[in-house]
Amino acid sequence: MRLFGNSIFFRFFWSVLLIFLLLIPVALFLIFRDIEGFYKSQLIKHLESLTRSLSGQLTPLLTNKPTSPEAIDRFAKLYGRRLGIRITVIDPAGKVLGDSEEDPQKMENHAGRPEVRQAMKTGHGSSFRFSTTVEHTLLYYAIRLDDGGNPLGILRVSLFADQIRPVLNRLKHRMLITGSLIILLASLFALIYGRSFHSPINSVAKALEKLASGNFSVRLPSDMPGEVSTIARHVNETAQRLEALFRELAAEREELKSIVESLNVGIMVIELEGRILMVNKSFHRTGLIQNGDCEGKYYWECFREGRINEFILEVRQKLVEATREISSQGRTYLVTVTPIPRRNKIIIAFHDISKLKETERIKRDLVANISHEIKTPLTAIKGYVETLLEEEQDDMKKKHLSVVHRHVNRLSRITEDLITLHALDMKEPFQEIPVNLGELVNRVTELYIAQAQKKGLTLSVNVASDVQIMADPLKMEELLINLIDNAVRYTREGEVKISVYEADGGEAVISISDTGIGIPAEHIPRIFERFYVVDKSRSRESGGTGLGLAIVKHIVERLGGTISVESKPGKGSTFTVRLPASGYIAKSERVYI
Repeated sequence: MRLFGNSIFFRFFWSVLLIFLLLIPVALFLIFRDIEGFYKSQLIKHLESLTRSLSGQLTPLLTNKPTSPEAIDRFAKLYGRRLGIRITVIDPAGKVLGDSEEDPQKMENHAGRPEVRQAMKTGHGSSFRFSTTVEHTLLYYAIRLDDGGNPLGILRVSLFADQIRPVLNRLKHRMLITGSLIILLASLFALIYGRSFHSPINSVAKALEKLASGNFSVRLPSDMPGEVSTIARHVNETAQRLEALFRELAAEREELKSIVESLNVGIMVIELEGRILMVNKSFHRTGLIQNGDCEGKYYWECFREGRINEFILEVRQKLVEATREISSQGRTYLVTVTPIPRRNKIIIAFHDISKLKETERIKRDLVANISHEIKTPLTAIKGYVETLLEEEQDDMKKKHLSVVHRHVNRLSRITEDLITLHALDMKEPFQEIPVNLGELVNRVTELYIAQAQKKGLTLSVNVASDVQIMADPLKMEELLINLIDNAVRYTREGEVKISVYEADGGEAVISISDTGIGIPAEHIPRIFERFYVVDKSRSRESGGTGLGLAIVKHIVERLGGTISVESKPGKGSTFTVRLPASGYIAKSERVYI
């Protein structure tokens, strides 16, 4: 055990010892000073009683006229030898008349001595000082002798410090011994008492150390002294709770691990820096790993597919959840990468959607094939119905033929839209030629002027005359037709506004706003789905197919752009398309009423 350790025991020991080392000398000094003062006061009282006794015998010598200095000096020397003290007689002017130790004739004037000045003023005085006459430190006491109110002189008695100092030295020696004994006893007390509470505290510290290392079975005895027993009880309770909690956590962890292992979804957990922490059995079954067991390795050492590595790297850099379809070895996976920065982990989920994609492909091919097959009969039916409408004179039959004609037209539009969507799904290549959006918008808008005027709508066009994009003009025309057709069809009154401009970021922006019925907020996320219709009754009434916005979204995405919607029911809607642009010069504005 080191003497200057940092434990509670040694800090307590040195604290107590330091307190006693500081307090005992101060206390002894104060006590010694008080005892010294008391001893001196007792000596002064003794000297006072002597001066009172001697004053009766000295007064006659001072009152005799003329005064005899020799008699007074003999008096001082006689009684000085008898009493073992120094006696000095001084006249009111300070001249020494007699002294038991020295020749009065050779002594200097004593009027300035402190005890003499005090005696002349108050009748008595005392001082403890060094005497220049005898070159010793003495304790002086002086009284004034009077005769009917007139001062006769000063009687001063004194003791040499050598007579006082042995007593005080003995007292000081005894006090030093006593102080040393007190400090020694205090040290022993601090040592014994410190060890008495250090041992249980040390036991508590060791128990906590074991708890921190994961040993939750540790328990402390309940018979510990004082407040330590309360601490021990709390430590035991904490250990019990932690033990129960960790058992629960271990069980939950095993259960979670079993669930993760049983999932049909491939799961991989990696650190932010890329090291693989865990993979489940379903992930091994994907066949994406090229080096067997990958736990502990970096993900780029294991994946065969480079696009997966690029995707994970992108998420690691942005720390934003992302989902992407990735095909590898004839299968398609929906890969979801979810970063958890607070836990320094990234979770990667691989959903095998190969069967779903195959089902979608079969469905699309089936719809496309059916659409192609029914397109020719529908064209023939439409032609015959139009011929019958022109030749029929009976109003009732003509009314029925009009209903057939309207529905044949709707079927034809659905068929055309399905064929268009199938072509987009098949990723048939687009033309890439410069397209002047201003000219294209003006050309498409001309198709809807009559329809807008018939409904009493204002159709305004505000376009930049030279916004150029690289695109397929037919697909761009189809995009504009679908958006403008929807705006005119679902607007009863007000206006439809079409704007084309180039944004600061170098994008061509097409904005189509209307004051129509609007779209409720809960429907907006789904309006680009196939056959999704917000109001089925109004769609049937207006002839909508539910495919136009799906076609628009496919075209926009194929062109590398984005489409967004802002809408409020009863206020209207704004569709905004952003596409990569290549030029911008001037604006033109036209309004059709």
